[in-house]
Amino acid sequence: PDWAADSISTLDQIVQDQGPFYGILGYSQGSAFAPVYLSTVATGTFQVALLFCGYVPTTHTGLVGRIDGATPFGDIPALVWMGANDYTITNSMTQEQSTKFTSPNVITSSTGGHAVPSSSDSTFSDVASFIRARHIERFAAAVATAAESVAATALGIAVLATVAVAAAAVTAAAALASA
Repeated sequence: PDWAADSISTLDQIVQDQGPFYGILGYSQGSAFAPVYLSTVATGTFQVALLFCGYVPTTHTGLVGRIDGATPFGDIPALVWMGANDYTITNSMTQEQSTKFTSPNVITSSTGGHAVPSSSDSTFSDVASFIRARHIERFAAAVATAAESVAATALGIAVLATVAVAAAAVTAAAALASA
């Protein structure tokens, strides 16, 4: 099976049926696939990219070629987050991913691991500020829609947001909205 093509096709269908989406959000493998998907869509399809604990999928030269051919993805604003204690995806791998964007906002949590930052993480407010600065209401709606799509989709690879990330983002959005 061609997992990348299947994932792109699934995401295309979600964007067509349920979009437009304000942003694309990925965590771990989803973060690694977000630039692959950005390389296939028209500039302006998404207004922002939020990438947590990501990497460039260097074991697949075809995908890397696709990413390199499309970078910097229309200068999309990007937040690239990593935890200093992430022993799954090294910080150097996430740093490499950040180079695919023009001026990424790179945030490193000194206490974070392989997870999106919780409200107790010292970088949580930095992530929230990035989101708030880019229209929290539109982003929260897009994440909520993506979460519904993920729940209805069997593919776990290359999603707009995993259910856990979407739940964390919606929680963050709700916290920001009430602040």
